[in-house]
Amino acid sequence: MNNIFTPFYCRAIALCSFIFFAGLGKANGQGLPITEIITNYNTYFKSNASAVNAVKPDNSHDLLAFKFNGIRYSTGVNDALLTTKGDGFTAEDFRGLPLQSLTGIVDTSTKLALGAMYDGVANGPSSPAPVNNLSLYLSDGAKGLNLGTGISNLPMGILNFGVSGFNTPGIGDGIPDILVTQIADPATTSNDYEFIDASGFTVGNIVTVTFDGISTVANWTTDFYEASTNPATLSAANTQIDHTLRLWAADLSVFGISSVNASTIVGFRIHVNGPS
Repeated sequence: MNNIFTPFYCRAIALCSFIFFAGLGKANGQGLPITEIITNYNTYFKSNASAVNAVKPDNSHDLLAFKFNGIRYSTGVNDALLTTKGDGFTAEDFRGLPLQSLTGIVDTSTKLALGAMYDGVANGPSSPAPVNNLSLYLSDGAKGLNLGTGISNLPMGILNFGVSGFNTPGIGDGIPDILVTQIADPATTSNDYEFIDASGFTVGNIVTVTFDGISTVANWTTDFYEASTNPATLSAANTQIDHTLRLWAADLSVFGISSVNASTIVGFRIHVNGPS
């Protein structure tokens, strides 16, 4: 099973200076699954858990909107297009934060998960190969919201993301602050998420994450380039492979974040407890 890292997003109302997160996850028993997504694949792509679109994106596409607890929220990438298409929404502002560091050692199981046409070749590797840059594929696209790239099978270790300048009006208001994605077959291995202070201690509470309880909202077609070599290589076995797309969202309060402790946060940390 492949558990793939893609951007972990947060809305602007919960943070100042547009500082956001990147990563992945689904909190056991907390938050809610995303039941619909809208992206700009082939201009406009909509799919939901009850009627998964037969079209499978195979290139970069940015998240325009998603449905949480029955309400559609925009990400701010292209609200005008949503309006033109007649899909009503509550306007929000989501962005992804680039990865700062990771401690896991990349090995032969680690892959660059890219839409099959990302490299411009329909069935095989491109020359030159796509750049081998893990952090790029966790933060690319408009506002860092590209759903067509990610990293597969990061080894055990820690991922760190910088966070600063919290303000508190959006905490606990029922509007999702955190949006996480998973873009391959879900693993049963859990990972741990936490906000940390300057001393590296947990702020609020740790959230344990898995993906096997979230419904698929879309499918996509991928090439899995080898991340342990530079330039990256692509085998026939990892070419044109279909995978699922799942999302989950929550208020910051799920992590025990409040107006009392938000000011002490300096980072966000993911403990990868197995191949992810």
